[in-house]
Amino acid sequence: MRVDEDFERSLMDKFGLPADAVAEVRELVSGEYWQEVAQYRRELAELEEGYRRALEMSASAIGIHQDGKVVFVNDSAVRTVGATSSADMVGRGIFDFIHPDSRAKVRERIDKITKEDVGVGVIDEKFVARDGSVFAMEVAAAPVTYMGKPAIAIVAENETLCKDVVDLFREMSDNSPSGIAIIQDRKFRYVNRMIQKMSGCSEEELLGSGSLTFALAADRQKVRRTSARILAGERPGPHVYRAANKNGGILWVMESMAQIQYNGRPAILANFMDVSEIERLRR
Repeated sequence: MRVDEDFERSLMDKFGLPADAVAEVRELVSGEYWQEVAQYRRELAELEEGYRRALEMSASAIGIHQDGKVVFVNDSAVRTVGATSSADMVGRGIFDFIHPDSRAKVRERIDKITKEDVGVGVIDEKFVARDGSVFAMEVAAAPVTYMGKPAIAIVAENETLCKDVVDLFREMSDNSPSGIAIIQDRKFRYVNRMIQKMSGCSEEELLGSGSLTFALAADRQKVRRTSARILAGERPGPHVYRAANKNGGILWVMESMAQIQYNGRPAILANFMDVSEIERLRR
C-alpha cells in the first residue's frame, strides 16, 4: 500500500470522513508532502533498527515486558537465563524468571512505574535460570513505549561480575603510587592508601569529610572552579595547588579529575600526585 493510500484509509476509518472529502484532501496536498512523509518513515525505521542493534549488542541483560509478559530480550538476557534463543522467553510471564523471594519487591516496583511513570533505582533481585538454578542480578527499570503501548524496560548486571570489577579497581587503586579518590557532593566517598599516606589520615577520618579540607584557603577557589567545570562536562587539564596534611606539613599536589557515575549519581574521580620536590626546584 502506498503512503498516500495508507493516510487516506486512516482518514476514512479513524475520522469517518467520506471518500469524496478524502479526495479533496488529497488534491490539496502536494506529492512533495507525501515524499517527505515517506522519507520520515524510512528514517524512523532506520533509527529504530539502530536502537535494536545497540540493545542486542549490549553486554548487559536487557528486557522489555508489557502487561506482565516478556516482549523483548537481547542476547545477553538469553544467555543469562540459559535459554537457547529469545523465543524461549518472549511471550512468557515475567515472574516465570523471578525467584519467589524477589516477587513481592518486583510487584512493588512495577506498580510504582505504572502509576507514577518514573524509573526505579538499582536493587538486587534473584532470578531463576532455565535449569532451575538461582542467581542474583543488579536491576534497574524504567517506563518505555513499545509498539505504541506502555511497557517497562529492565537492565540487569551480574552481581558477582560487578563485585569482581569493584574488587579489581580497589586492588589496582590501593597499589597505585598516586592518590586516588572519588568525590561526590564535595565529600570523599572513596580514598586509596596513598591518599591516606599523603594526608596523614586514616580511611575512617577521610570518608565523609570535605574534599577541600586539606587545600590551603588561598587555593580552594581554584579547586572549586575546576570541579564545577568537570561536573559541567568540560575536561580541564591537571591543576596544581597547595595542601596541608594532618601534621601541618605543606605539600604541592597536582590533581587531575574526570566525571564518573557513582551509586547512580554524578561524581568526580580524582588523581593526586605529590609534586612538592618539583615545585621547590621551580621556585
